[in-house]
Amino acid sequence: DDASMQATVHEHLTGLSHSVDILCDQLAAQKGIQDRLAGQVAAFRPYASITDAQIQECHHGASEMLDKNAGDHDQDAD
Repeated sequence: DDASMQATVHEHLTGLSHSVDILCDQLAAQKGIQDRLAGQVAAFRPYASITDAQIQECHHGASEMLDKNAGDHDQDAD
């Protein structure tokens, strides 16, 4: 039924959002490594391109995706 399908979709979206959060956390860890390396090796500095804003956008995008899709499915039920 429709309610069961919506619950299944929401469950999958929640799992996907959690997976994206894990990737975003890994991006933050990569930035830490990048920043330490750029501090130690001047030749690497031009390639140190991960920013705090990108990490924040990564997390924001994951939650926005879940919110948007949950809203779309709520509207479909109307």
